[in-house]
Amino acid sequence: MQKRHSPNFVFAISEDPTRDRKELLLLSCIPGQLAFVETEDERFILQRHDPLERREFVRFVIGSKDEDSHVEQGIFQVAALALEWHTITGSDADDLNKLRTWFSANLEKPTSFGRNKLRLGICWFNTEATEHISRIWAIARILEKNGIHVKKIRKDKPGYVLYEDEWQLVAEPFRKGTFSRR
Repeated sequence: MQKRHSPNFVFAISEDPTRDRKELLLLSCIPGQLAFVETEDERFILQRHDPLERREFVRFVIGSKDEDSHVEQGIFQVAALALEWHTITGSDADDLNKLRTWFSANLEKPTSFGRNKLRLGICWFNTEATEHISRIWAIARILEKNGIHVKKIRKDKPGYVLYEDEWQLVAEPFRKGTFSRR
């Protein structure tokens, strides 16, 4: 929370009467912008972004379209298929598996990929996810070495946001001819 410039003492909202409406050490952070939420089942951070702040997102894809989402296949999907079909073998396969293992340990699995089967969300990296993106480039180098061309797409408005965490978001692409409601 401190790397997001939260103050040390904050106003608490709690069902616990000993904490409710009291100033406590770092529970609710920047009023209207940043909050730490703890329920009986989970803990998470809520962060509201300034609508005037331009944020950019990147996605790594190949030219083939995905049958379900109808957009270019993402790099994780392609890497998994290349390993499954033995398109990539040997030390390249070992390196690709190590990178996939790192992502499994260091990137949350999104909780939502779409409102229904006809409207699937697409994953994008926040450009501030520099460590993740550097490892994506390592995956891209392995794929390209094995004849699979990867390209990077940048957007500031990737679509209707369905899920977001510190490093990534899932967005349902805007339909052609429609505009974002931001």
